Amino acid sequence: MTALVENPMPIIFFGIIAEAVLGVVLLRTGRGAILWVMLGVLVVVLAGVGLEWLVVTQAEEVEATLDNVAAALMANDLDRVFQHVAPEAQPSRSRARYAMGLFKLTGVKINNLKIKINRLTSPPSAKARFIGIISAEDPRRTEKGCFPTKPDRSVSRWSSVWRTTAGWLPSTQKAIHASSCRRNRSRHRHR
Repeated sequence: MTALVENPMPIIFFGIIAEAVLGVVLLRTGRGAILWVMLGVLVVVLAGVGLEWLVVTQAEEVEATLDNVAAALMANDLDRVFQHVAPEAQPSRSRARYAMGLFKLTGVKINNLKIKINRLTSPPSAKARFIGIISAEDPRRTEKGCFPTKPDRSVSRWSSVWRTTAGWLPSTQKAIHASSCRRNRSRHRHR
């Protein structure tokens, strides 16, 4: 049942197929009553899309929290980041404090997000897997008189466990696979 309120595409797909079939029937028979049926299908599809928009599922709440974390990271606002991280997640908090003290983030992107809700735990928990792409600059480079360089980029596959009490907060997280590339590396080796 949650599949209907997670994604509006099935109801839209149903509406397009139903309207196409009814359109063919209307052309073949020429009966005006088919227009009323087509209008009814349109109303059902619009109601389904409206319901999907109004109902916020637990997975959508986790996704919204993750988006808020990404926005706080982009703003380089450590206090806002900590609003979205569980207090007992000390390793995550320490890692964020350390990294944000060293670098100025210039880009945060989340791709391939997959969220699984576990309603059997008390309180309910969720596991989010995603690819995080973070671009950052080292402000110490420009302070020391170095030429500004293009930002470095880190691509990581993350897995995080979320818990809910007054809202969804990540309680643990780990990088499954991380790689970084420096855009400003010279392509030529000096001998």
